[in-house]
Amino acid sequence: MNDITAELISGTLYEYAKKVEHTLLYTVDPRVHADTYASIEHPDNYAEPEFTGKYLDLCTKIYRTTGNPDALHNANIVADSIIENQREDGYLGCLRRGLEYKNFSVWNQAFTILGLTSYYHATGRKAALNAAVKCAEFVMEHFIGGADILDAPNNGTQHISILAPLCGIYSITKSEKHLGYISFIVESIKSSDLNFFEFDSIMELRSKKGIENFVILMGLLKYADITGDTATVASVEKYWQQVADTQIRNTGCGTIFEVFTEGGSGCMLLDAQSRPNETCVAVGWCELSLSLFYHTQDKKYLDAIDKTLYNHILASIAEDGSDFAYYQPNFGKKVRAMNGYYKCCRYRGFTLFTYMSDILCFEDEYTVIPMLYTSFSYNSDAVKLEMRTEYPFDTIIALNVTTKKQKTLKLRIPKNTEAKTLTVNSQPHSIKSDNGYIIIQLTAGTSAEIVLTLENIVSVELGNIAGKEYAALTYGCILLAAKEGSVLNLDTLPLIRSAPRDGALLGFSACDVELCDYASADDYTVWIPLK
Repeated sequence: MNDITAELISGTLYEYAKKVEHTLLYTVDPRVHADTYASIEHPDNYAEPEFTGKYLDLCTKIYRTTGNPDALHNANIVADSIIENQREDGYLGCLRRGLEYKNFSVWNQAFTILGLTSYYHATGRKAALNAAVKCAEFVMEHFIGGADILDAPNNGTQHISILAPLCGIYSITKSEKHLGYISFIVESIKSSDLNFFEFDSIMELRSKKGIENFVILMGLLKYADITGDTATVASVEKYWQQVADTQIRNTGCGTIFEVFTEGGSGCMLLDAQSRPNETCVAVGWCELSLSLFYHTQDKKYLDAIDKTLYNHILASIAEDGSDFAYYQPNFGKKVRAMNGYYKCCRYRGFTLFTYMSDILCFEDEYTVIPMLYTSFSYNSDAVKLEMRTEYPFDTIIALNVTTKKQKTLKLRIPKNTEAKTLTVNSQPHSIKSDNGYIIIQLTAGTSAEIVLTLENIVSVELGNIAGKEYAALTYGCILLAAKEGSVLNLDTLPLIRSAPRDGALLGFSACDVELCDYASADDYTVWIPLK
């Protein structure tokens, strides 16, 4: 168990996180994942090791954060099978000899290594670490021995996905050999046309894949943590900003057929058949934004998480928390399950909710920042914080804070909102913004009751499709949707708040047009034609 605890305590995110946890522990059979490595009868494109590695990681994370023995029991079943069935040369997978570096095999081994190192951190079990190290060395010696690590599927991205797990291994072993593997991958990237370190446009790089590139960029941030290379962080920030500016749609996701496209975030109607807005990309965007926030504390990364979490993610999760849509259109019929697709979006969605505790509160020696505005508790040696709110569906945020050390509390003013009032122990407090944060100085050994009242702004985005004018409406961070066939007259704005219908979280009307939050919409459109 960790010395610092952060956990959701109520609200929509809490309810879904509990459903996901139940699915992982009591619906998914760990023996099915254990069989991943025990059989050699799988087809040559078998990808289950990716999901088995993630399952091991997720059960381990649940155990570390909750202490639930069932989580450890499931993790043990899977870890035992991986260790027992590892091939003598280090290969961790289930493909025939000769295919260990083909298709997605290195990608799959990378996620198996991730699961093993996560499990090692929780249990201290040396056999798990040894299996992870042996697998990493098996993979990397092949490429250092002469094979091109960028000669891989998805425009060269698949093999270098092992960068982040290698950084995790090095953080444990501190081995010069493992640091050499990391440096080899970094130099291979720098000398290729997939050079994430120096580029003018993300559209000029060899790969325009979404989640694959995000996985690599998160590995580069771990490399920067090891080496202190601030230039690498700056390069990842540049990539992030270009994606934010040109690819992330008002739904909080991007890609069509899983790749970034010219004008990707522009006004367009995307049906399910065009395979838009992949859930893996949405989760990866949240993960990359979180990683950059921890490096910079820039609020724009938290604003980006808000947009994606409360739109695409809540739109794509099944009501019982057992599944996620693979792709999500921005008009037509909402999709809330994979419908037989490859499992990556399901397990990435599970990961986002299982790791939600990492998105709740940031603390360093001097500062504490509530990251998500949701109901949660946070407890460390220096500060105890409890937040109660229904944000973004309601905009009153109440905090109780107790400090043992002097801290600067920074309250984010989310994008597309205004701070209306702030009280500390019932007394008015300045709401002057400093880089998008309200600053409250907390002295050691005191408690404070803080209430921040925000006001969501309704913003209008205009666009043109085939010569016809359209508008999209956003309320705070929440994208609104209208029934297909609706026609909007902008002269009827501002919107009037109304009671939600049919289980929606938010309801609005504008003259004869009724709208609800995009996550709750069903037969809908987010781009509404104008009169």
